[in-house]
Amino acid sequence: MKMKTIIAAALSLVMLGTAGCSTPAFLSSKEKGTCGENCTWELDKKSGTLTISGAGAMEENGVAWGEWKDKITRVEIEDGVTTISFYAFGGCKNLTDITIPDSVTSIGRNAFSDCSALTDIAIPDSVNQIGCLAFWGCSGLKDIIIPDGVTVIENHTFYECTGLTGITIPDGVTSIGEAAFWGCDNLKSITLPDSVTRIDEDAFAECSNLTIHGSSGSYAEQYAADAGIPFVSSGA
Repeated sequence: MKMKTIIAAALSLVMLGTAGCSTPAFLSSKEKGTCGENCTWELDKKSGTLTISGAGAMEENGVAWGEWKDKITRVEIEDGVTTISFYAFGGCKNLTDITIPDSVTSIGRNAFSDCSALTDIAIPDSVNQIGCLAFWGCSGLKDIIIPDGVTVIENHTFYECTGLTGITIPDGVTSIGEAAFWGCDNLKSITLPDSVTRIDEDAFAECSNLTIHGSSGSYAEQYAADAGIPFVSSGA
């Protein structure tokens, strides 16, 4: 009986000693920090959700969550954030879902490069700039709509997006950069608006199944002829 009393007292002391103590950092399921002057981030390592909060631009000098990028499956950017920075989610190979608010106006260079599990992304109409290599190597991406405010498709933007089957290019686009769609061999059809007056070298190289659609007598028709790509006229 005396021994039981001693054990009970010892357990009580242990419980009192640990009461109110926070979970040690190395055991925590969450990581967080800053990613801009007025932006913060939090990663729930259990759910795989990375949340970006605050106002204004994300910083361009590196990605604070890079150490845990393989754990990220979902990104939620909250309203108020205005940019997605250089290589923000590059190499997040398990990322399958992302929410981008209307407050975002630009997507930086390499922002989603090599996000091979990403199959779909809704880019809001507020975005007017998409950086070069933004979706490089997104082999799972199936379809994408470029917002009306974008006027230039930069170099290598969709380089080796081998799963891409559909893309909508708005009337305001004036130029398509070098190797922008290189290696998109599942892209069978693309409609180029009359606003396009420049297509740089190898823009559609290795797109072996592609047919370009556009207006008769347009720059797109001349480009297709020069590049040896089948062209279908949609009328004058």
